[in-house]
Amino acid sequence: MDIGSSSSQEVSGTDPARSEAGAEHHGLLAQLCAEPVAGSSFLVGAVRVAEVEATGLLQALPYEPAVFWSPSCEQALCGLGAAAQIKATGSKRFEQVRHELSVLWSKASLSTLAPSAAPMPRVLGGFAFQPGSADTPAWSELGDASFLLPRWTYLRTEQACWLLGVRDLSLGERELTRMASELERILDALAEAHAEDPSATEPQDTTASHLSPQPTEVPPDDWTQQVASILQAIEAGVVQKVVTARSVTMDLGTGASPEALLDALQSHDAASTRFAIRGGGGSFLGATPERLVQKLGNQVSTEALAGTRERGDDQALLQSGKDLREHAFVVGAIERALEPFCDHLDVSAQPQAYPLPHLVHLKSPVRGELQPETHVLELVEALHPTPAVGGVPRDSALAWIANHETTARGWYSAPFGWVDPQGDGEFCVALRCALVTDSTAQLFAGAGIVAGSEANQEFAETEWKLRTLRLAVTQLQATRT
Repeated sequence: MDIGSSSSQEVSGTDPARSEAGAEHHGLLAQLCAEPVAGSSFLVGAVRVAEVEATGLLQALPYEPAVFWSPSCEQALCGLGAAAQIKATGSKRFEQVRHELSVLWSKASLSTLAPSAAPMPRVLGGFAFQPGSADTPAWSELGDASFLLPRWTYLRTEQACWLLGVRDLSLGERELTRMASELERILDALAEAHAEDPSATEPQDTTASHLSPQPTEVPPDDWTQQVASILQAIEAGVVQKVVTARSVTMDLGTGASPEALLDALQSHDAASTRFAIRGGGGSFLGATPERLVQKLGNQVSTEALAGTRERGDDQALLQSGKDLREHAFVVGAIERALEPFCDHLDVSAQPQAYPLPHLVHLKSPVRGELQPETHVLELVEALHPTPAVGGVPRDSALAWIANHETTARGWYSAPFGWVDPQGDGEFCVALRCALVTDSTAQLFAGAGIVAGSEANQEFAETEWKLRTLRLAVTQLQATRT
């Protein structure tokens, strides 16, 4: 069976179908050998494949750069290897990335042998919280902005699953030789992932105290001093709100993989968006509840997510003047950021309680109709950082963070997501996240300080936010003992 000539057939992933996988290998490589469109630097091939858990593919090429994105059970993107990378630095980083993407997409073409329904690839990556936030050695590989056009992409949508290959035509025949070897390993990983029983992974009891060390109840002195300093700045009229961050480090154990931590996060918080980027000996990953922005055609959607209580305190949260004020800061900032790009903007009149495994947030959905030719990165630049992760006024709060915060944020609370050739895309706010290097994970959380905030309560909020990650790490530790 020549699967490479048909878009309707799939790799079944079972042992009897290994010959079909061989046909997929031949068919995809044949697409990547086709005569490219004049002026192309990158040639894209695509074949339909079976649905699998995408994290199972990350170890197919363990020493290559990789990216991962999964906002739901129905959607996932796993990218392996680098067909191209885009880096940018400084205050013009959003504009630089947009320009480099425009050049990149102008040089990429779909193979003439690819199925007509085949999608084009996406780039995936993100930004540091602010220029210079990722200057420390642990973050240096990612820097101010980093995006990856994967050499291989497993793309699962609600309609179909695809395996995409991107050939750099400037590398000649040696690139095809490498890609043939890589493709064989990827198809083996697809077959293995498809053979696994998805029902074997049961959701974890997210309330089980025996899985996790108990939260720290008393904040350290530096936290108390930091909150007091912000409250003094608020009283002096310098700021109205500052979001301050902290981190904790946990041991993963020898041989633990970031991919296993992603799986553990899925079992503890299936509703959040899982994301990851791997490179330079480390990985940045997480499972965030907060979307920064989604742009599809002329439609834009986002949300204000601010105001937090422990799960079960819904009514107290909805009636809390402090939390409602904090939430209103974010709603207003989103409206002001999006209005210049929109012909129509619809903002929820009242926030709703949005429960997560260990806490509950105030949430207000925002929808709009965009003006023509708007690029998703224009929206990302306009929105980031919202008062939910920075503060009010923005510049004053960011100055306070830069001058006083002792935690190197890196990419924590920054935009992470994907962009396609049409300028569509989706970005989350990188929360509930960790920087994994060697056998340790640095976990991040923050809290918004406004008038009336108390250091103990805000510290407790960060502990609630860390709990899902702590449970996932502890689960991973337990499997290695």
